[in-house]
Amino acid sequence: LLFMDTEGLGSTSRSETYDSRVFALALLLSSYFVYNSVGTIDGSAISKLSLVVNLTKHIHVRSHSRDADTGSEFGQFFPQFLWVVRDFGVRLERDGRRISARDYLEDALKPEPGVSDGADTKNSVRLLLRSFFPERDCVTMVRPVTDEAKLAGLAAEPWDALRPEFRAQVDALRRRVFTGARPKTLFGQPVSGAMLVELAAAYTGAMNENRAPTISTAWERVVDSRCAEAAEAALREYDAAFRELSTARAKADAAAEAAGAAEGGEGEIG
Repeated sequence: LLFMDTEGLGSTSRSETYDSRVFALALLLSSYFVYNSVGTIDGSAISKLSLVVNLTKHIHVRSHSRDADTGSEFGQFFPQFLWVVRDFGVRLERDGRRISARDYLEDALKPEPGVSDGADTKNSVRLLLRSFFPERDCVTMVRPVTDEAKLAGLAAEPWDALRPEFRAQVDALRRRVFTGARPKTLFGQPVSGAMLVELAAAYTGAMNENRAPTISTAWERVVDSRCAEAAEAALREYDAAFRELSTARAKADAAAEAAGAAEGGEGEIG
């Protein structure tokens, strides 16, 4: 597995466009996307993912998309989405009955009533999250320690000093990622390490030129490169085989000529 970690979103020193590009690049390159937040999945947490609205401005699927893509095909290319909610302290219940973390996520992504601009914006984010990530799930994790004084120096705390429930959840999350992550594919074809590097170069190149990366164009470039390398390898193999055959033929001709000369010489002596 190749793990990629991006800087956090929403920094006051970075623009919204910068955050959207980081988010878009992570989605384009990964097959399993882990997004983490703190607390609960409430209106505020949904608002922090409002940059999904801008993904249609920063990603195109087809090269003929002159304007912003509608995003209708994003779900075919985007990775599995796992929302990890840290320091979670809410009981997973609905109408007094126990529910799973996935059910909790699905409830949070349901549109809420209201006609205000804020409600419309959040419901738009919810709709896009459901559309862009058809494969989605959620994991909740308790606070690693109960002592507030230890939170500031949490990195210095030994593993055994953390809450048993938290350690069990970390182990479960690790198993989920290792068993759930699938090989990266594009247009139904597996992506090798070299191909992933080429895709990253194509995507970042477009972004650095203030253009929206186009998935199909980047893939065509990768395929053309692979085909060119295969053709060069085949030509080298052909040249090597031809030289080997030519050498063997030359040796055979020389041996036959020498044998003929020897037979001719013996006839003259006789």
